[in-house]
Amino acid sequence: CPGIEEVRKLVEFADESKTTWCPVKAIILDEVHVLSDKSFNTLLKATEEPRDHVFWFFATSVEMKVIDTIKTRFKVFNLQPVDIEILAEYIEYIEECERRPLSQEVRDVVVRLARGSVRQALNNYSMVCGDQFKNSADNAHKLLAGYSESYSTGFINIADSLLIEKKHSW
Repeated sequence: CPGIEEVRKLVEFADESKTTWCPVKAIILDEVHVLSDKSFNTLLKATEEPRDHVFWFFATSVEMKVIDTIKTRFKVFNLQPVDIEILAEYIEYIEECERRPLSQEVRDVVVRLARGSVRQALNNYSMVCGDQFKNSADNAHKLLAGYSESYSTGFINIADSLLIEKKHSW
């Protein structure tokens, strides 16, 4: 769990002026519910009066542990799993981009074990790209089954969408 000093450094980093090579800063705090009350309070000013070029994203799986003064400053997105067909199309697109195709059966395993999570699907894909897995659904399933319990929400897609939307308004 990050302490107050780490949070202060993060706030200082966010307050630094934007540069030509980095016109916006997206600060993503995952599992924010583990922060202490003092750490949350350190974030209050930064979130009350955010700079125009700074976007704060707090992700949590336990919303009730986030203090109310923080929750009132953010728009809440309750994310749902990505539809399996869309996820399969996305992994197929990644295969084309990476020039590392999988068999249809392995792709199905990659997507199914991701349980609607884009991040997990990408992790699964990267794990099965080796020759011994990319054409064997059984081997891919054995490899991924132990890792499929780590479930994530696809939060990054929302962050990307918001940044793209903001970019178009510059």
